[in-house]
Amino acid sequence: MIYQNLVKQRLLKKEKIGFDQIDGLIIRAAKDLKSAKILIRTDEETA
Repeated sequence: MIYQNLVKQRLLKKEKIGFDQIDGLIIRAAKDLKSAKILIRTDEETA
């Protein structure tokens, strides 16, 4: 689907965010990946 169609269907909405929010999401994602790498050794389904 095209982005504009998703907005029209109200499946997505535009948000104004700052670089600090983006940085926070990237940091959180890096932590999640680190945890998954550890978990995959013992519990592949959870990782």
